[in-house]
Amino acid sequence: MKYYHLGIFWIVLLSGCGLVQKPLSIDESLPKIQKIQTLSDVSSVAFEWENKDKLEDGSPTAIEGFVIFRADQETLQQDSQTPQNLTLESFKRIATIKNPLATHFFDTNLKPKSTYYYLFATLGKDSTMSAYSQAIKVQTSFIDPVEGVFAISSRPRTIKLIITPHPNPSIKSYIIQRKDSEGRFESLKELKHRLNIEYFDSNLQDSTTYVYRVLAKDFEGNISEPSEEVSARTLDLIECVEGVSATTQLPLKIELAWQPHPKATSYRIYADIENNGRYKLIATTQNTSYTHTLKEHGQSVAYQIVGVDMYGFDGEQLQTPITGATLSRPIAPNITSSQIQGNTIAITWDTPNDGRAVKYALYRKDSQTNRNNRYNNIKTTHFIDKETKHGIDYTYSVVSIDEFGIESPQSPSVTLQR
Repeated sequence: MKYYHLGIFWIVLLSGCGLVQKPLSIDESLPKIQKIQTLSDVSSVAFEWENKDKLEDGSPTAIEGFVIFRADQETLQQDSQTPQNLTLESFKRIATIKNPLATHFFDTNLKPKSTYYYLFATLGKDSTMSAYSQAIKVQTSFIDPVEGVFAISSRPRTIKLIITPHPNPSIKSYIIQRKDSEGRFESLKELKHRLNIEYFDSNLQDSTTYVYRVLAKDFEGNISEPSEEVSARTLDLIECVEGVSATTQLPLKIELAWQPHPKATSYRIYADIENNGRYKLIATTQNTSYTHTLKEHGQSVAYQIVGVDMYGFDGEQLQTPITGATLSRPIAPNITSSQIQGNTIAITWDTPNDGRAVKYALYRKDSQTNRNNRYNNIKTTHFIDKETKHGIDYTYSVVSIDEFGIESPQSPSVTLQR
């Protein structure tokens, strides 16, 4: 316990609970408090003093009670005061005890591990008090840190923390904190009960190191010193699959294939069907091939194929998505000749240069019925229309058809009138 003499005495007007306290004047005849003992806790401090309620001749003193003042180290520093030269301008009246027989007082809601200064005076009649006691320096204590915190990563994207129970029975919970990208600790969870010592941090990034610390909290809400920082790294993803291929020459389907992955229990196939960069899961398989059936000719699709580990997590994606496509339509022929030959009309076209045409079909539309007729299975590049009438317009176009029955777009049309 340390005492400090005040260099200057002040009579102060103090406020408390929103009310202005009545100023006290000093009466030098009132006895000062002597021999003040202290007992500090984490957020509180207790005082005990010797109370002489009688004078040496046995007559009662004029003491009506006691007045207590407090200042904290932070305020003193702001006021540029030192313990060797304290003034009363930084002190606040915190208690008025209107009982001359009192010998004890305790102050609460203090900050742990902080320095405070106290002044005591006896209270007299008519708003008077004695000279102040010597300033008493008090240091609040602190809760020891949790001694053992262990971080383990045994499953993907999850880190398990194990806490050694705090030996202080006043501990009611633990606060789990994790360091963010800017190096600041943020609270993740408060574990209720001193023996609740296990925490799982999940949904983490793969192949990433995380740093943790733990704070203990007592029943009064006081927080311990931080534990030592511990770190753990989440598990690596299984490597991407290799030997991936995708077809481009099959009608209305794309066949995917890849090499077996030694760590994969299955595979997931994601497809960007709309070509907008958004991949959708289309299949999960234990095979090393997959056939994607589509509805459009010449449709291009990008794929991501990933191995799935024993915990059900996706492995690394392909560095470059694999792109496949359905077989496009054949090239349309061009009509090279259209002639009226007596009672018939002759249509001739060229052979498309893609070499896919195995046969052709001709479309005819007449101005009388406005209907489309189709003439199928034409093996040559020439067609004679024998079903025509005088005075009617006939419009013709031609398509090529490949071995899969895929039909090309229609050629530019020609119109004739007999």
